[in-house]
Amino acid sequence: MLLQDLIAAPAPNGAFWSIAVEAILYLLFPLLLPARRRLGPVVTLAVIVVPAVAAGLLWPGWSTGARATGCTLEMAPLFTLGMLAAGIVTGSERVRRLPWLGLSALAAAPVLTLIVLHDSVWTISRYYWLDLATGPAIALFLVALATRRPARLIRLQQSSPLVALGGFSYSLYLIHMPIVALISTLLIAPHTGPGLTGFTITVTLALPVCLAASRLFAVHFETPFRDAGSTRRGAFSATNSAYADTGDIPADSRPSPGRSCARPRQLRRVAHRADWPGPGVARPHRGQADGT
Repeated sequence: MLLQDLIAAPAPNGAFWSIAVEAILYLLFPLLLPARRRLGPVVTLAVIVVPAVAAGLLWPGWSTGARATGCTLEMAPLFTLGMLAAGIVTGSERVRRLPWLGLSALAAAPVLTLIVLHDSVWTISRYYWLDLATGPAIALFLVALATRRPARLIRLQQSSPLVALGGFSYSLYLIHMPIVALISTLLIAPHTGPGLTGFTITVTLALPVCLAASRLFAVHFETPFRDAGSTRRGAFSATNSAYADTGDIPADSRPSPGRSCARPRQLRRVAHRADWPGPGVARPHRGQADGT
């Protein structure tokens, strides 16, 4: 009886949960790394996937609602799959040499077949489950790119247009949805309705608008923020390395090749020695610096 009541209960407000889910993902994503180390990839993935599947079954509105305002709980398994796929960089050579691109195509084939056999209305109403179903194929494709095979695909990835697109891809991810939703609901849907025609016109109009808007967004927001962070990290690393070369820090306290960050005590020393000219140059005594 309780299970029936849960299934019959309306889904929580989609607009709120669409924002809340992604915000929670960003906050909790670092916790997946220790979970991966302690529990292993299979258990970590199961802990994230099972609640997402259960929520989609208990509240069908989540899996059939509009994607512009609906709950995006399926993003949690996709984030987790991406993190697990990144682990290939530490995999053995035998694992890295597996045909990951072929496995990706094999995983994508059933989903693509379903989309081809049904119309776009059927596809749109099942984005929740299609997102979950395409997640493994995308993760395997990322693994193929990370292992740099096949070489022809890597050369395409390193082409100038794709490299330029990668420069503002995060901005594209952030702002494409409201642009597509506005064009689709306000300009296209009232004249064409749902179907292949409306989808084609939406893609034709939304694609250049999204690219141009994302590029402008990146220039004014993403790139300055990213460059400022890189500058601070570079200055910190250079100061830290220079300070370690003076010999003032005991040998067991100097940054090792795998640990470039200074300890808080070292940071305080660096802050007090901001006027120090650099390694190999003796710092004058206070009296000499004052001219007395």
